[in-house]
Amino acid sequence: MKVKFRVICCAFFSYVLLSTTAFACAAPDSVMSYRPSKKPVRVKMRETSEGLMPARLPPFDVSLKDVRRSPGRDAMPCGQYGSITVQIDWPASSAYRLDEVGFYFRVVDAANTADIFETGPVVGKITGNSMRLFFVFDDEEPKERKPWNLTVEAFAVNAMMEIGPVTKFQLKSVD
Repeated sequence: MKVKFRVICCAFFSYVLLSTTAFACAAPDSVMSYRPSKKPVRVKMRETSEGLMPARLPPFDVSLKDVRRSPGRDAMPCGQYGSITVQIDWPASSAYRLDEVGFYFRVVDAANTADIFETGPVVGKITGNSMRLFFVFDDEEPKERKPWNLTVEAFAVNAMMEIGPVTKFQLKSVD
């Protein structure tokens, strides 16, 4: 009986120890891939002086909320990861709701930067007409990297894969 109890305790503590270290680097509110609805999609229409016209994706505002470069692999568990938080403010007058679109992000003027953004459209946490996107990336070691001053393009995409106008923002870090 004592041996069985010890085996169960060892198994439990091993599970807890391994699971907390294995999932310690997972970001709870990180971005998710945009998956358009599988239902048939109807073109959104807007009324103009010339009659009904297809609605276009509107321009939107992007703001950089937080940039955290990695403290280094040896500094702490998961120390090789940095994070960036971006907020999108969607116009209330749009024919498209914020939960009907995804967003592409692309660094346009830099070489040799970390792979910060996903290659496809992403979505984040929606509150009202705002969306917060939390990106986690594998960063360079502090002694090997240079500060960032990057230009990033963001654009919306809908279920019909129509792309909206480009919004640019600066991504700066101070190391």
